[in-house]
Amino acid sequence: MTILSVAALIIPGYDSLPAALRAVFEQSSSGQEFILFAERISTESEALTAFSQKWYGVLYGYTTGATKTKEEALRSKLEVEKEELISRISKTDEYKTIIMHVHRLFLEKEIDEFKLITPEQQELLAKAEFSKKLFAVLQALDAEIEHLIQARANLGLWAKINGTDFIHAQSIIDLHTQRKELVNIWHKELRADPAMAAIRNTIAEKNWPHYKNMPPN
Repeated sequence: MTILSVAALIIPGYDSLPAALRAVFEQSSSGQEFILFAERISTESEALTAFSQKWYGVLYGYTTGATKTKEEALRSKLEVEKEELISRISKTDEYKTIIMHVHRLFLEKEIDEFKLITPEQQELLAKAEFSKKLFAVLQALDAEIEHLIQARANLGLWAKINGTDFIHAQSIIDLHTQRKELVNIWHKELRADPAMAAIRNTIAEKNWPHYKNMPPN
């Protein structure tokens, strides 16, 4: 695993940030601790890969018992140490700032109206609890969708005959529908939050009048 891919396991979305933003964070004390941790985990995972090129195969059931034990031990160690790391750095301004940038970039890609508001308003919206919640649930949902897409791509002819392919396809459609519903809930929360009144007014002034003083439904 690369250092950046490990970093993205610790802070989801970290790999999507511009290199300049990552560099600023990694120069801070909390950022240095974060990246040193990612470097160490990357090195340990490479060492395990050298032990067996098939260690990832535990996901598919074809690893040896020794490899599986080592992989599970590394996974458990990563989870424990990751939680300890986040507990130590999460209260720092540098960590809060990098998380804000992750959420800001996410909203920029996900929400059309986001580009209409000022940089200060974008920062405020990125820090809102309902924005953090949307980011977290869509991260999990998108991973599930991608897993199903890959699983469907690997299905054979018999899966098309016995209906397994149809079930996968319908599940993907259902998850996309759920995704749209979650984004709609985010819009309702934006319209309902008194602290977001100025943001709603800015959006309304940019020819989105349905946002101004609109009830949450």
